[in-house]
Amino acid sequence: MIIIIIYYVLLIGIVVINKKKIKKILSIIFILFFILFILNINYYINPHITFLDLYNGESTLIEYKDETIIIDTGEGIDNELTTILKSKGIRKIDYLILTHDHSDHNGEASQIINNFKVTNIVLSEYDNSVFSKRNNSITLKQKEVLKTKYFIFECIAPIKEDDNVNNRSLVLYTYINNITILFTGDMEYDLESEINFKKIDILKVGHHGSFTSTSEKLLDQTNPKYAIIMCGRSNSFSFPSNYIVNRIKQRNIVLYNTKVNYSIELIIKKNKCIFNTIK
Repeated sequence: MIIIIIYYVLLIGIVVINKKKIKKILSIIFILFFILFILNINYYINPHITFLDLYNGESTLIEYKDETIIIDTGEGIDNELTTILKSKGIRKIDYLILTHDHSDHNGEASQIINNFKVTNIVLSEYDNSVFSKRNNSITLKQKEVLKTKYFIFECIAPIKEDDNVNNRSLVLYTYINNITILFTGDMEYDLESEINFKKIDILKVGHHGSFTSTSEKLLDQTNPKYAIIMCGRSNSFSFPSNYIVNRIKQRNIVLYNTKVNYSIELIIKKNKCIFNTIK
């Protein structure tokens, strides 16, 4: 609606205003605006984080100014993430972060790498997938920090090699304009018990809301204002667990769930969180 209003205001201005200098300026602005609209170029003046509603698995898209970051890709059914990114006019991905080697988190990674210019691939030091062998791969250890152009990602896990691949997940504090988001991958109870967590603003709930994650301890220590469950539109495990949903709601945490709310867009504006849901 805003785009349509701007379009007609410029168009009417060009037609109505008689002063040649103003008409020329409006015409140049109109042409530039029209080109940007046709090319579908996004340039967000505030950070946009979209927790995507996928058929299976999870993927988070982070966009701010000229930087694009993706955390996980989902299963890749019908190349849905590729389709979403192309529809938004995205051509370049600065950081593709893959939390761990399960197909519902990295299943579309190959297609993303083949269809977009991916500058960096970020993985856990314990990730032995094919993506860790690529020349542009970066591995993170506990306590290491990844600084991108506009964001900071602090790695707090994994702590050690683990037979449970879920506990090899990259667990990241993400700092965006004084807002802290905890991305947990598929971290489970036993790993949660080994970590002392900081207070945060937003929790990306672990393991799609499974009863194997999101302990009382984690919620008590992080004390988030908001929680996001990304559980996949179709999954054979009946995610999320009602037990975990109730545990979160009992603490008066505002809960969003992709199975209910579809894709969840977070805009961070003046250190405030603005949520929208997108079907």
